Amino acid sequence: MTPEQLELSRMFLNHINPKRDISCVVDRVIKKDKYDVAVVIPCYNVENYVEKAIRSVLEQDTTRNIQIIAVDDGSTDSTGNILDGYGDNENVIIVHQENRGFSGARNTGLMYVDAKYIFFLDSDDYILPDCLERLIEIAEEKHADIVGGGILRFDLDDDEPDYSGFTGKIQELSSETAEGFMCGKIFRSELFDNVAFPESYWFEDGIYAYLIAPRFKKSCILDYPAYMYRRNYNGISATSQGKPKSIDAYWLREIFLLDMEKLGIECDQHMYEMHLSEMALTYVRTNDLDINVKTAIFYLTMEWIKPLHERFTSTNKFHSVLEKGIELENFQTYCDGCAIIWNNKLNGGE
Repeated sequence: MTPEQLELSRMFLNHINPKRDISCVVDRVIKKDKYDVAVVIPCYNVENYVEKAIRSVLEQDTTRNIQIIAVDDGSTDSTGNILDGYGDNENVIIVHQENRGFSGARNTGLMYVDAKYIFFLDSDDYILPDCLERLIEIAEEKHADIVGGGILRFDLDDDEPDYSGFTGKIQELSSETAEGFMCGKIFRSELFDNVAFPESYWFEDGIYAYLIAPRFKKSCILDYPAYMYRRNYNGISATSQGKPKSIDAYWLREIFLLDMEKLGIECDQHMYEMHLSEMALTYVRTNDLDINVKTAIFYLTMEWIKPLHERFTSTNKFHSVLEKGIELENFQTYCDGCAIIWNNKLNGGE
């Protein structure tokens, strides 16, 4: 890529959806002494769902000390009033703030955490009665930094959990094979020391792959239902296609790369493989945008991925076409390679 192509590409993307100058690296150490687990619940206009979310935590079948932090992120319905009804509980903190978005609400919640583990619960979801006990028990037994449970998707509140197909087995993972969904997991609180979610951006869970996963030693997955995830047909994943703000998917890559340097996270073979997978995800999230947008993202991506490809070669056969696109700096081959990676993932591949 020529310097002129790179400059024009950056100017073009900034014209469509300007990059916001932020960092996910912050001067903050999480408190960890008072509770066993802190459940952070960001809330915005969820008057029909939030009570079920909170009650599912209050009614956990466990003797563990649970801290609940519910953040009303500028709701315009009765969400704030519903939350205030739980404020007299000693272990419940209710915070009201002007709207800062999903990441801003999570970041506010992290400021109040005083627990060994952190669990993120979306306010339109809920957890099953033995969720926290099972996850903490495994974390202690396996000395794991992250433990995730099974996630069941549902549409209606009276949908009964379907336990069929779950084995109850525990799978131990390294950071190289961990999945990047924030909900349904407990995290050792140290993982969020000096790390915050990216405010004003979509696709904030990307911090997991770039800034959380490289810092833990062991993760476990419990093949047993723990988290009930309400299908949101109006959520970002469902409605972002074709919108200029989808360019956030690329801008966050650049932000995370800088933040990795600040945290001393070096690119190794696993991180290189992860970059290729995330390139495919960015391709999918921006695929309905204008061809000029996708070409600009391609040019800017080549600027930082080519030096890494000179150092590493993927061991995943599904990455080979994308790597050929990198070597040739060929846009169509790059697109084909991203599509191959994504289709493989949809079919259950790595």
